Amino acid sequence: MDEFQHPLFFEATDLTDRDKDRIRRYFMANWESGGGECGMIEMTEDNTCKICFKKIEVQENVLRRTIHTISLPSGDLQLTVSRTSSPQTPNWRTAEIISKTNINNLRMIFKIDIYLMYYLRDNPKAYKPLEKQLSAIGCSVELDFNQEEAVVRGDIEKGPGRGFGAAEKWEIQVDRVFSGNSNNYIRHNVLDPKQIRVLEQDPSFNSDNIRVYRETGCYIIVGDAGAVKDMVANLEKRVPIQKNIPVVKKKFEMVKEEFVKVIHATYPEVKILIVNSMIILEGLSKEVQSGATQLDELMKQVKEKRLNLPTELLTFIRSSGVISKIQARFLQCLMSSVSLEVVSDLVLFSLSSDALDEAEAAIIRDLIVDTVELQGAAAVPPDVDRVKEILTKAKNRANCRELRVESIFSPGTSRTAVTKVQLIGYRENVNKLKEILHDYQMNHVRTQEMMDLSPDLVDCFDKVLGLLEVKQTEVTLKASKTPHAHVLVSGPHCRVQEAQRNLRTSLASLKSDTLVLDGSGAQRFFQAEGRTNMELVETACKVIIREGKCVLSPNVTRRPRSTSSSRTISCRSLQMPRTKVEIKLGSLEDQKVNVLVVPMLNKNLTSTKIGKCLCSKAGDMIKFDFILAAAYHTLQPGDVMQVDAPPSLGCSKIFFIECLPWDGVRGQSEQALASGLKRCLDLCVQQGCSSVAVPVIGPGLVLKYPLREAVEVLTETIRQFQLSASSGSLSTIHVVIKPGYANAEECYNDVDNLLGLNMTQRGQDLSVLFTSSTNQQSVFHFLGFTTQNVDTAMTKLKDLYQAQCSRQTLTQEQLEGLTQDDIEDLKQLVETQGLYMQRDQSGQGILTVSGSNDGVSQVMQMVNGFQKNSLIREIRIRDEDELYPRVAWCILGHNGNWERLPKTANYDLENNDASGEIMDARGNSWSVNLQVLEATRRQTGQKTNLKRLENCPDFILPLYWDNMRTTETMKVVVLHPFSAEYQTVKKAFVRTVTKSIIKIERVQNFHQRRAYEALKKQMSDKTKLENGGEKLLYHGTSQDKRNSIMKTGFNRSFAGQNATSYGHGTYFAVDASYSANPTYSKPAADGSQSMFVARVLTGTYTVGRSNMKVPPPRNNQQPDDRYDSLVDNIYNPSMYVVFHDSQAYPDYLITFK
Repeated sequence: MDEFQHPLFFEATDLTDRDKDRIRRYFMANWESGGGECGMIEMTEDNTCKICFKKIEVQENVLRRTIHTISLPSGDLQLTVSRTSSPQTPNWRTAEIISKTNINNLRMIFKIDIYLMYYLRDNPKAYKPLEKQLSAIGCSVELDFNQEEAVVRGDIEKGPGRGFGAAEKWEIQVDRVFSGNSNNYIRHNVLDPKQIRVLEQDPSFNSDNIRVYRETGCYIIVGDAGAVKDMVANLEKRVPIQKNIPVVKKKFEMVKEEFVKVIHATYPEVKILIVNSMIILEGLSKEVQSGATQLDELMKQVKEKRLNLPTELLTFIRSSGVISKIQARFLQCLMSSVSLEVVSDLVLFSLSSDALDEAEAAIIRDLIVDTVELQGAAAVPPDVDRVKEILTKAKNRANCRELRVESIFSPGTSRTAVTKVQLIGYRENVNKLKEILHDYQMNHVRTQEMMDLSPDLVDCFDKVLGLLEVKQTEVTLKASKTPHAHVLVSGPHCRVQEAQRNLRTSLASLKSDTLVLDGSGAQRFFQAEGRTNMELVETACKVIIREGKCVLSPNVTRRPRSTSSSRTISCRSLQMPRTKVEIKLGSLEDQKVNVLVVPMLNKNLTSTKIGKCLCSKAGDMIKFDFILAAAYHTLQPGDVMQVDAPPSLGCSKIFFIECLPWDGVRGQSEQALASGLKRCLDLCVQQGCSSVAVPVIGPGLVLKYPLREAVEVLTETIRQFQLSASSGSLSTIHVVIKPGYANAEECYNDVDNLLGLNMTQRGQDLSVLFTSSTNQQSVFHFLGFTTQNVDTAMTKLKDLYQAQCSRQTLTQEQLEGLTQDDIEDLKQLVETQGLYMQRDQSGQGILTVSGSNDGVSQVMQMVNGFQKNSLIREIRIRDEDELYPRVAWCILGHNGNWERLPKTANYDLENNDASGEIMDARGNSWSVNLQVLEATRRQTGQKTNLKRLENCPDFILPLYWDNMRTTETMKVVVLHPFSAEYQTVKKAFVRTVTKSIIKIERVQNFHQRRAYEALKKQMSDKTKLENGGEKLLYHGTSQDKRNSIMKTGFNRSFAGQNATSYGHGTYFAVDASYSANPTYSKPAADGSQSMFVARVLTGTYTVGRSNMKVPPPRNNQQPDDRYDSLVDNIYNPSMYVVFHDSQAYPDYLITFK
């Protein structure tokens, strides 16, 4: 600390904290040491301690006593304190007092170390020069031992200097004398007991220049500085030291004799003491250091080698006399001795590398650790106890004179019946114990060995043993399928191995072959009445006959099944259906067909990639027509919306299917898509279309169908359509696949495979007759010792089966009248009787059936019975076809549109033979009440209306009309405001008109509509546009003219009454707002106005001019081929002008205000 700034030093060794505390308390006690407040004791150099006092007076008091004796628990400790930590130069002058009794007499007092005073007193050679120097300046000195001081007195008169300042000069001269002497003498304290003993034993240390003074526990040496330092150095050299050198005992033994010999010869006074792994050298410092160096050089000559031996072998080496025995043998055999030490490894020491190599080879050769596994019964009691007993006896015999071998038994895990026996020791003894264990396991322990066996032989293994004529011995054989096919061979180990060898040889000599008979009935025959005959064949031919699993005939194509769908696809066709299906690579919008089928989502034209491509090619015209059609339709998933195609596309109509994103197998999305595709094909038939192009809908970013599922929905819909009663005018279906996509090739292959597998026979699906259950083959496996025996047995078995079999051919005429239910019944009989059915290869029929005589006979009887029923069905179908054009029974769909019922339901309702239930075109079942013309859906209880339309031979009433009596030529029907038909017309009207509708009337004019439909057919044929480019447009009228238009139609003779800007014809507006203008829809007296919603055949058109009375020719080279109508704008028409009275039909009359 900063407050303790006056240090003193002393020498002390091995002080504990307790000793330091006791010393500090000693220096703090004034009555003991003359001390006072002081700090903690600190170590500065090797054996030097420092203690600091707060006051300089206390420091001086402590210094007055040179030696301090302190009582410690270990004994009395004598300390010599000084101002510095180095050997002390006596302080000749620690304090000075000058007394002047008069001007001439002077005195100076010097505090001198007491031992220096003793030295001056005892050494005249030192004292006399001091007296002489002082006398020269007129001074004398007196040593006061009591006060430990030297008193110098002088007379100025006698001195060399006089006058003013003489006293100061005298002090300087005296001080210079004492200072010069202080640099010549030093003091050294001897505290080391060994050095004290040297001083006591050798009196030569006292000389003319040095004096030695004894104190309690120490000696003080005072004298000339150079002489004291030489004496201290000599003293330290003469003090003996002790050096401890750790060594590896075994390594030291290699050089021990040489080391002792060298030390005794070179340094006889150095003592050598060997304690365990420590070499202790005691003597003079120089000699001891030299001896340690000699030892280090010798130890470096010793070479070592570590052998990484098993722990068990190291333990054996430690516990036996192996080390001493081996070392003795090495000493005799090797040129250089070898020493061994066992630590974590076995360490070899020698002065020769060759000796180490030879020793290593000998140890590896003679000592060994080996492990023998006891397995099976030998590893568990009681056999393992017997093994231990035998092994102990053999081991005791080997170890009777010395330990030569040890054994350790280690039980295996609970899951394995294995006990490991470790044998450790000399190789010859270990090998003998191994032979004992091997002999016991081979000849005295029963064991079990698992031998692999063909799975086909497990069930008939006993028959195999009988065939091999294996004799019963002390070895048992047992076949099993778990955990895999194998034979468990049990018995004495040596017998088990012999039996395995013989069995493998015998099994390898077996000959095998397989007999395949058509139909699963062969196995049924030999499992029942033919069982005895098959056993006789086995005995006679010395073979084994095993029944295998029935397999599918290689001539039959398996039905592919999707990993995520159970939909079944039929087998390859024998006769092509009337509708031809072709796969086209290209873009849908480039196809030249009557109808394009396009998917959409949420009534959005550009919601799919296909829709965007259509827009890109057809432009704004397709967009306008789509928006107009969408305004008239409320669509549910699976519904179809028709849109007239613009001239830029190679089709006349586009069918848009409202779709749903993929929601899983058999989910709503899949059902909606299948329903929409079916509806499109049905519409093609109803509207007399001959060709349609359909893409693979679904596998895109929007709908996200799995490719396989999308393909199966499409192909299954086409297959069902082909199986329907009539495909009508539809002769070609194009399945369009756009190339360039990542999965285009996979899509093509899937469509090709699934469409190529369609098989129909005049509407019937005969594929069910070629399923795996009706085209199975019975398999029999034969085993024997010779090929001849196997071949003979196969021939006999085949003859036995064929003797009770027959074959019949089913001709095309026999099958053409079968219904799908008949085919299912036939399939069931074929399966039950185990018959085999395949395509006839002779060309005389289409199918052959073979199998048991009774089963084939039953099939022929069933087919003949079906033929009798087919005539009745043909008559019914003819009646349905004859009725369908004359009478149309319709059901009101969920979207408010009337839908025509299929032929069967149409016929049943007309003949009041519905039996309370009909099936609509969507496959829904309805119960009917003809009295109120109402139908109730079976599944949901939903109610809807029915109606009957009676058509004329030359005109089919539109489905949305009410029925008309034969005497009626015109009928005006007021629409109910809540009907879907009303809402559709209203929605299109209010899109551009804000006035209120009073009523909407449907105009049913028989003759006008018939003429309109005839012209539509004519224009469709001419322009190749679907429905002649029919559009719903608006025409304003007045109250006095509307009845005339409803009765006689639009009359172009009145052209020019309102305007002739684009020609002298009848004008129709795209937007109702134009026709609602009072100029065209003249208000009546009550303020109401009238407007017709007309069906207009726009056909091909061009921009009109006011002077045109007919449309101009489309081609100057063909002046008679004229445009069908005129427009105000070719790209975005808002007005159409027609010149044929039958070219427009007044469909609805809207009265508004």
